[in-house]
Amino acid sequence: MTAAAGDAAPVIAFRPVAGAEAALAGLPAAERALLPPAATARRRFEFAAGRAAARAAVDRLLRAPGACAAVLRDAGAGTAQPVALDARGARLPAYVSITHTEGVAAAAAFGAPVGLDLVRVEALDGAFRREAFWPEELRAFERALDEPRAGFAACAAFGAKEAVVKWLGTGLTVPLRAVRLSIGPPAPPERLGGLRARRFALALEGPVRAAFRAWIGAAGPYLLVAVTADAPVDPLRSA
Repeated sequence: MTAAAGDAAPVIAFRPVAGAEAALAGLPAAERALLPPAATARRRFEFAAGRAAARAAVDRLLRAPGACAAVLRDAGAGTAQPVALDARGARLPAYVSITHTEGVAAAAAFGAPVGLDLVRVEALDGAFRREAFWPEELRAFERALDEPRAGFAACAAFGAKEAVVKWLGTGLTVPLRAVRLSIGPPAPPERLGGLRARRFALALEGPVRAAFRAWIGAAGPYLLVAVTADAPVDPLRSA
């Protein structure tokens, strides 16, 4: 049984990229076939760690160890969105999103479409901020997060945009400023993937509109953003 609405949060799993040789060696053949022949060693390790995290997240969501045999791409949707399959190749009742950055891979599994991004907190230069955000977006994230760490609000806004386009199934095929977000005040802290996180109401503004629940949590130098929506719809129809 999966959780898809209400206050339920996605299941998050992490895997280190360093030492992912075992994960790479244990990749199911169908997953291994997704790697281009010219993929670098780093890309192979990132891919293997991300897939291992995704399978673990799906198994935990479904409370069925070993249920997820492979995480492939949704060819029918015409996107690179990951889909969870059982040993017979049947689609499991779980949506998946995968992310990695600087040696860490993470995956989210949920009973409804989900988007996930993991970013390193750092000061973003002025040119990137002007290209990626509307001024009022950054001010809204700064007010909502109330975090003094340099770059935290901007990195959270960037991670939220990345998570939203993953939820949409489009990826970054549109300019970041076209993904215009508003954010509400936080709910009380809760746990997300072992992290202390806060939940926010997030909205996508503009020609395409959607309302989300977003979780933003931090661990050391990293910031995790997960988004999902209560409405049980196919987000690709809104893209």
